[in-house]
Amino acid sequence: MEEVKTNSEKGEATRARLIEVGTRLFGTHGYHGVSVRMLAKEAGVNLAAVGYHFGGKPGLYQAIVQKSIHAAQTGPPAFDERFFETLNGIETREEMSQFVDRFVREFMNLLMGKEENLWVALIMHNETHKPTEQFAQLFDNIGDPVMRCFGAIVAAATGDPVGSDENFIAAFAICGMCLHFVEGHPYFLPRIGWQTYEEKHVEIIGRIVSGQILRALDLPPYTNAGDSK
Repeated sequence: MEEVKTNSEKGEATRARLIEVGTRLFGTHGYHGVSVRMLAKEAGVNLAAVGYHFGGKPGLYQAIVQKSIHAAQTGPPAFDERFFETLNGIETREEMSQFVDRFVREFMNLLMGKEENLWVALIMHNETHKPTEQFAQLFDNIGDPVMRCFGAIVAAATGDPVGSDENFIAAFAICGMCLHFVEGHPYFLPRIGWQTYEEKHVEIIGRIVSGQILRALDLPPYTNAGDSK
């Protein structure tokens, strides 16, 4: 016997579907390039559903922003005091290499491990070009914590103090090594012959990007025990 969903369950399913579709559309086209009609059509719902569940397009976008912030704050990787507690306990450059390797790989997995995460990263990328009212909220809760972590890594590896121009530029550069695979995926994927970022692809990229960052920071190379030979 087929299970009959309650109105509440149907409503939650519609909300989830709109958030899923909205994340992809806003990531692909930017906030201003998406209409309510487009959202409803892609989600397969009534045109009035966006207004009913979210009060309109701005409310849906805000719901996506809140979900994205929660995902980033619950990690991994950790961008809060857990990160700095571990970093402050490191005593050797070999330990530093292992810490950076793990952080970079976890960050790459956060960015590309799920298709939804890729669209969220693109939403943030779009916000840097055409900011919306959610710009400060996104970057205060995701962008700045990420950059503080990369800045702390640079300071620990090079001695350039956090707050200096040299530190920020270096942190921005190595963070960009990671983000480039998100922003440049329409170019990168077809040229390397991948349809999307599968788990094995994210592992390969994480390993290579981590190695490049370690070299850029003049840290010893590190080989993860789980890497394929």
